[in-house]
Amino acid sequence: MGLCDVKKNQTVKILEFKDGMSGRELLMGMGLLPGDCITVIGTSFLGSPITILKGEDQLLALRKSEAKHIITEVI
Repeated sequence: MGLCDVKKNQTVKILEFKDGMSGRELLMGMGLLPGDCITVIGTSFLGSPITILKGEDQLLALRKSEAKHIITEVI
């Protein structure tokens, strides 16, 4: 399931980034790596951006177009 399909307050594990994703290095530079567990905090009423929590204190916001390229599984 893509990160853009995850419901609010769900915790998921990042499995992989889709091939050909632009911005992959940027996400990895922000600390998002395959194997990380993240929680979706919420989305705007238009669905973008998606706010996520990594760990206990790192809040990040991603565009929906970026989030759909992040493959996750619910844990």
